Amino acid sequence: MAQVVFVPEDFKAAYPAFAQVSDAALNQYFQIATLYLSNEDCSVVQDLEKRKALLWMLTAHIAQLSGALNPAGAAGGAAPVG
Repeated sequence: MAQVVFVPEDFKAAYPAFAQVSDAALNQYFQIATLYLSNEDCSVVQDLEKRKALLWMLTAHIAQLSGALNPAGAAGGAAPVG
């Protein structure tokens, strides 16, 4: 079975804005991303590197929309709408 394995440390290196987000939260966002793009053998995206890039972009997007970079009450205003 060919699947993308989510490694939070690698994700944080690629997306340093999320360096302070917990690994558990990032794993949860990744799992949500797989609801939008399958990470199974039957995925429409068969190339694992392309699937990884897309899943990571989805993970970052979901994390941003969930307030991971701007928790409630933090300075800087509301998170942008995605």
